[in-house]
Amino acid sequence: FSRKIFSCKKKNKLCRQGGYLAYKTYYTRRINRMLYSIDSGKYVTQMPHKKDFDKWMKNLSAADYQSIADTLNEKIEESDINTAGWLPGHDWTGTIYEPIYEACGRNQVLSGMFFGLIVFDLLMRKDDKTWGFGRFEKDGKQIASITYFVLDNPPAR
Repeated sequence: FSRKIFSCKKKNKLCRQGGYLAYKTYYTRRINRMLYSIDSGKYVTQMPHKKDFDKWMKNLSAADYQSIADTLNEKIEESDINTAGWLPGHDWTGTIYEPIYEACGRNQVLSGMFFGLIVFDLLMRKDDKTWGFGRFEKDGKQIASITYFVLDNPPAR
């Protein structure tokens, strides 16, 4: 998934419009969007909390979203198992993820939710592998975020 999501037609430059508008254009062109929920045993074809996601995307520039998406896609490609909350680290100050925090009004809880939705969306749009997801425990304690993994033998759609 190396193509740039927000390149403009003119001179192949990054769009100056907000991340939401550029994202929305790309988002509506996708056909095969789904993840498999281990908890429900069904494919999920729509983003949860879409209104919140759209609201926060409007506060994120196209360039920031592209950088975040590129970084996350690189990290996701490194492993067939990814827990969303463990990808960015705890302190986002000065990192590629800080604009997410700003887009959510500097609210840690909301920025964590937005980050999780970005990961959900990126994995949902991947068409080279089928990804499953669920909530799991580590050392007897519930993991706060969702864990995603490649399904080698995905269920029929």
